Order: sequence, then C-alpha cells, then structure tokens
Amino acid sequence: MELKYNDKELSLYLAGMEFRGRNLTPLLLRLGALGKQAVEENFEQQGRPRWQGLSEVTKRMRAKKGYTGPILQVTGDLRDSVTISPPGLDSIDIGSNLEYAAIHQYGGRAGRGRKVNIPDRPFIHLEADDEEEMAETSMLFLTTGF
Repeated sequence: MELKYNDKELSLYLAGMEFRGRNLTPLLLRLGALGKQAVEENFEQQGRPRWQGLSEVTKRMRAKKGYTGPILQVTGDLRDSVTISPPGLDSIDIGSNLEYAAIHQYGGRAGRGRKVNIPDRPFIHLEADDEEEMAETSMLFLTTGF
C-alpha cells in the first residue's frame, strides 16, 4: 500500500519560503531597524528594565555643569553612536564604536585607578516584546515576502 499526498498549493508555499530564505538581506535590514528602534526606546525610558540611578557624586558633578537630564545622555554621543552594520549572509550587528560604550553596557570598574564602579546599563538590549516583533516579522517575510 502506498499513500501519496499531492498538494500543489502547499508545495508552492514551501517553495516560496525556500526561495525567500536564500536572500535574507531585506529581512535583516528590517530586523536591524527594529533593533535600532528598541535601543532608542531604551534611551527614552532610561532602560528596560530601568537602569540603576546615578550616584550622588555623579549627580553633583552633573549639577555643577548644569546638566540634570537623562542617564547616559549628557552629550547624546553614546545614543548617536549606535549603528547597524550592513547585513551579512545571515546576521546583522547593532553596536557602538565609542571607547566607553562597553563600560556602560556591561558595567565594571573605571576612572583613575579603576576606583569607580559603573553599574551595567544595557542600552543595546531587546525586551521580550521586541523579540516577539522580530519573530513575527521574520515569519511574515518567509511566508509572504512582506
């Protein structure tokens, strides 16, 4: 006994997914834009989850200079430095080339003699809803091409 299932519609659907999967550049560009949007939201909300507040010493130093604005945004350079790399075959990178970006992203010891402890304030970070939107975007691309 032999059972054959022949569904042209399903075959065409799967062939379309396979075809779109050969060139992920349009999808990666869209995912990069969503990632950049998530980073912007992190700066807007001062972290998701919210970043640890500033130390009293830092607050005094900022006040002396006349700045009382959001965390990690004294000049806006860090926020502006976040870029999306051109997509590779199957990935895209979001990052900053600023020397001090990593200490803010991951935290650690800084300053003269490494005496200052900087808490991590991950500005390049995806929340669950960001990841869900990226997954939905990926599925939509593979199934319909957008």
